[in-house]
Amino acid sequence: MKTSLLIFIALTLLALGLMGCANITSQLTPTPTETPMPTLVPPKEISAPAPNQKPTLASNPNTQPTPNQKPPQQSAGNPGATPPPNQKPPQASASTTTVAQQVGLILNTAKAFVGYTLFAPKHNGATYLINNSGQVVHSWTASKYEPGQSVYLLENGHLLRACMTKGRLSTGGGEGGRVEEYDWDGKLVWEFDYSTDQRMQHHDIHPLPNGNILMLAVEKKTYDQAIAAGFSPSKLEGQVKRDGMILPDMVVEVKPTYPSGGQVVWEWHVWDHLIQDVDKTKSNYGNVATHPELIQADDEGRAVPTFWNHMNSIDYNPALDQILLSVRGNSEVWIIDHGTTTAEAASHAGGKRGKGGDLLYRWGNPQMYDAGTRDNQTFYQQHDAEWVEPGYPGAGNITVFNNGLVL
Repeated sequence: MKTSLLIFIALTLLALGLMGCANITSQLTPTPTETPMPTLVPPKEISAPAPNQKPTLASNPNTQPTPNQKPPQQSAGNPGATPPPNQKPPQASASTTTVAQQVGLILNTAKAFVGYTLFAPKHNGATYLINNSGQVVHSWTASKYEPGQSVYLLENGHLLRACMTKGRLSTGGGEGGRVEEYDWDGKLVWEFDYSTDQRMQHHDIHPLPNGNILMLAVEKKTYDQAIAAGFSPSKLEGQVKRDGMILPDMVVEVKPTYPSGGQVVWEWHVWDHLIQDVDKTKSNYGNVATHPELIQADDEGRAVPTFWNHMNSIDYNPALDQILLSVRGNSEVWIIDHGTTTAEAASHAGGKRGKGGDLLYRWGNPQMYDAGTRDNQTFYQQHDAEWVEPGYPGAGNITVFNNGLVL
């Protein structure tokens, strides 16, 4: 689970126009092998720990800790602040409005979920755990790297943190390339680099029950490989032609080797599941509308950028042994079978569902498989697709942050 302590990952999301949150129910047809929907029970409540103590489950939701660090106080934007000596206060003109900047805790109502928030500020090496009062309960400050796009608090109190390494590949957003694990006291216990001139981890990671880590990554394909796969030259953005490459997504599962390194034990690649209806001479030519389990090479209604699929989140359902992917570039969510070998994941058969690595489910934008129009589109460059865990209201549903960016 994303955390054992009901911790939400705080992300900075830029949105133009409508921003909202959609809660959808998976439309997968259940099979006899699937786990039935559990009886819903009230969510567990947690109390805040004392300084340097790991959070624990408790029955009193109102217990608050003595923080080991106070949030920084700022006076920026305070129109009543006294300026330093020899410095003139700013003069407001008729066309200027002075607005006070509010910092710290802004809102905490009785309707707020009782728990903690874990977040890693952009362009900062620190990661913070705060309570609902805005107090810093714990912090990790040892990393030398700016954050990637995700942090997780593990059941043993360790911090799992994606890092931005500024490597040889660039996705133009969400770069990563490294994963670190710290214990509760801030000691680095594991590090893994996945950034070369051919592949790079990006955006999200997800810890598995067996201790392995799922990672989103991109892999480099040349311009010639893209054309051979059925992409139309006229649909490729200029940067693809200038740089001579495209970066489709892939998923890797890594078995950590402590204290450094790891072994890739499973892979899934978008590139293995393409279809196109442009060039009949290609082996992946077919009717896109009748094969929603495959991924259209040219997309629909947009030019193809270098960072083509632009996946931004990954989640795992242990009961189904399935992986949920947020595919921002398509404005869709996808579900794939994790119960395959790497060879089966590259094919169209095998695994627990008999579909190999083909998509088991997709939702959000039927234009991507020629099954609808813009009026049927529901997602717009969404983020953070997650399954609601057993024991909580809506268990088995999928929650998505729907940005509302319309291109």
